[in-house]
Amino acid sequence: MKCVYPGLADEAAIRTNHSRMDLPGTGSGRLDGNPIFDGIADMLKPLAAARKVAAVNLVQAEDKIIAATGGEVLAALRGATEIAERTFIHRIDRPADAIIAEVAGPLGMSFYQADKGIKNNEWAVRDGGVIVLQAACHNGLGQGQFVELLRQAPTYAAAMEVVHHRGYRLGDHKAVRLRHLTDPACRAVRVFVVSDGLSDEDARLLGFAKAESVEAALAAGGISPKRDVVYHVHDAGNMCVLPGGN
Repeated sequence: MKCVYPGLADEAAIRTNHSRMDLPGTGSGRLDGNPIFDGIADMLKPLAAARKVAAVNLVQAEDKIIAATGGEVLAALRGATEIAERTFIHRIDRPADAIIAEVAGPLGMSFYQADKGIKNNEWAVRDGGVIVLQAACHNGLGQGQFVELLRQAPTYAAAMEVVHHRGYRLGDHKAVRLRHLTDPACRAVRVFVVSDGLSDEDARLLGFAKAESVEAALAAGGISPKRDVVYHVHDAGNMCVLPGGN
């Protein structure tokens, strides 16, 4: 759906859809009741009424095609959903004490993209827990508007106030969700970054701490793999660990 949408929508429609990412019901691993999906589905209705539209979906891991579905756009999507869930989503009975999110390849080139590793898995860690992001980030923090909002708003409440007064801009949702994750008044999750491409100043701007290694990050967060529940998510930009049982 993310590949279809930009080809059919103007900038205002894309901005409106992205602005819904902070609404209840959004998140990885769900279609029904998700404002993002609902907005895209509504956009497709007039197009489908005017002409026949077909789609082909591939469930693919690296260079291996696991499944393919085709037909009407939403039907083809739902036909691939169960297989995609089995391939990319792991459900756990209760949130972990710590998550190690490893992001490599193109998604690991900047924090703005590597943040997918956090967003995909943030609800798998308990409030007050620890996330360790391991990503190269050789291109630094990434998208300028995202960085600007982080500079303006050190807390979740401040970020929401800025967006409310000046209106939503692309990238704002990532900054707002990041502040909600780390703000002591919200989820109070401590995030450590292991990255050659981010400086100590970059880490502080994000509300993180920089660590030399995953082991050092866990130790700084008071996490012991022998005592605490720790999940290591490889390819965290594509994989999701979610609470809700197996």
